Amino acid sequence: MLGSLTSFLLVTTAFILVADLLPKRIAIVAPEVVACALPAR
Repeated sequence: MLGSLTSFLLVTTAFILVADLLPKRIAIVAPEVVACALPAR
């Protein structure tokens, strides 16, 4: 039970960091680089 809880928390935390916070942080630090790297629509 403890292992399942620990792995769930670890995976959830990693997902939040990588999928949510990291892209925002990159866009805040270097907005022009991000804007130029994205394809124009």
